[in-house]
Amino acid sequence: MKVRELKNFLELQAGEARAGQLLQTYSHWIAALFQAREYVVGSPKDLPTLHRLAELKLVILHPGARTVAELTPAGKKLYQDFYGHGYY
Repeated sequence: MKVRELKNFLELQAGEARAGQLLQTYSHWIAALFQAREYVVGSPKDLPTLHRLAELKLVILHPGARTVAELTPAGKKLYQDFYGHGYY
């Protein structure tokens, strides 16, 4: 998935005004997961966003005593596209 595809999808789902906000949130999480390789979810507040990223097949969540999140290959490609578009 590319940034443009994600932005178009978010605009259809949430509207143009909210799509930009969601795109920033998703780019933050994609970068954090890319840098951590494997991220242990520390707060229950983080789970809704991570679940949405998992629904988009960008993140894999491993539930257990500690929920662990990691990027899928599609999530890693999206990270590269975010980087190429100057999000980081």
